[in-house]
Formats: sequence, C-alpha cells, structure tokens
Amino acid sequence: MTEEQRYPYQLVNTFIVSMSFSRAQKLPPTMELPTNIGIQYTEPGFPRIQVALKLNSKEDSLVPFNLEVVGLFDYIGQKKNYDKELNKEFVEERALHTLWLYSSQMIKLVSSQMGMNPLQLLSPVSFTKPQAKPPTSKKTSGSKKKTTKNPA
Repeated sequence: MTEEQRYPYQLVNTFIVSMSFSRAQKLPPTMELPTNIGIQYTEPGFPRIQVALKLNSKEDSLVPFNLEVVGLFDYIGQKKNYDKELNKEFVEERALHTLWLYSSQMIKLVSSQMGMNPLQLLSPVSFTKPQAKPPTSKKTSGSKKKTTKNPA
C-alpha cells in the first residue's frame, strides 16, 4: 500500500495577472531586490485551491515593480474527506515556493529584456513566512466564495 503525500496537490495553471516595471537610469552591475509579499487563496471548487502571489518592491527600490501571479492547484490525493486545514498548510508550506519559481523567472526575463543585468529576488526563505488565514465565507453573486488575504 502506498503512503499518501503530505501535500497531494498538482499545479494545473499559472497566470501572470499583472506586471509593471520602472527602470532607473543608473544601476549597479548586480542587484538583489528586497520584496514585499502578499498571498491570498480561495477554494473555488473545494478541494481545488487558487493562490494569488503579489510581489512589489520596497518604496526606496532602484527598480520599482509590481507582479501578481495566480496558480490553480488541484487536489490529487486519495482521501475524499479531509480536514480543510490541509489547504491552509499547503498554501503556507508549498504554494509560495511553487509560484516563486515562476515569479523570479519572469522578473529575470523582463529585467534582462530592458537592457539590465537580470534582477535577482531574495529567496522566500529570507522572508518571514506569510500566514494565510483560514478562508472566511463571503457571498458573491448568490454563491459562496471563500477568501482570505494576508497583506505583507
């Protein structure tokens, strides 16, 4: 008998929702960008999870930017009835790191296309882990939608 993975989720889709960059006139040859992180998740068809990762530069940054990436994850585990706390744990432990890969690559690509050395974002392990709060019920267009937001 095979043992169930701790977080049995699969990334189904990733979307770049919005992105903006402003280039400074003079930049050092290499630069790491301190970044604010916001994470929000919804359960649009439990156990499906939609995670939005919002990144923006600190106010005094040489290269101001904003980036919002959304990932859609499907539950692929064997259990049919599990505690919804698993979704919260997954968002806090894995989803941030999964979406971070897409975000950091997009920042590198866009900055290099702007004629700069590719910008490096600090790894999420350098930040205090954002705490996604359990979703709260909120009615939207006659249906229940669960949302939470943790501004970084």
